[in-house]
This record gives sequence, structure tokens and C-alpha cells, in this order.
Amino acid sequence: MDDRRRFPRIGLFAMPVGLKTGATVKACGIVDLSLSGAKIKIEHPLTPGAEVALRHGAYGDLPATVVWVAAGEAGLRFALTEDTVRYVTDMLIDRLKGGDTT
Repeated sequence: MDDRRRFPRIGLFAMPVGLKTGATVKACGIVDLSLSGAKIKIEHPLTPGAEVALRHGAYGDLPATVVWVAAGEAGLRFALTEDTVRYVTDMLIDRLKGGDTT
């Protein structure tokens, strides 16, 4: 399989976070995460192209676009900004330290 991702993905074992869609926030889990996107586990419908945000209690919201949806999972793409780099880096460091992820 040809993997053309710009940034490596780090497995997070369904790290619990919120997924904001409009005014609603529902639980989801981050399966893997990189500077450019994430794969999440979901139990609610999403539509490719939808604008959403990952919500983490310590870091706030990270805007994303739904790229694909299949079998209880979805792929998200982030805009590569300084805020995205800070958010993802802080989240990964916190997870590696065993910190609170909600």
C-alpha cells in the first residue's frame, strides 16, 4: 500500500475527546493523530465535507473537515497552522505523560 501522508500518524488507542458538529458535541475516540489529520471512532453519522471540531478539555477546539466515513470510523483533515501544531503536539505530550485527556 502506498502511504502518501505528509506527517506520520501516532496511534492513540481511541483516546476519548468530543466531536463538535454545529452546536452539538458528542463523544468520539481518536484512533490515530498527525499534524494534518486524525482517524476517529464514531457512533453517530457524519458526512464527508462537513466542518467539525475535535474538543479536548485542556486545549479547546481544533477545527477539521470530514474527509471520509466508513464502518464506525471517520477521517479528519486539519489546516496546518501554528495553532494546529501546538494543539497536536500538546495533546501527544499529554497522552505520553499519561495526563487527563478529557
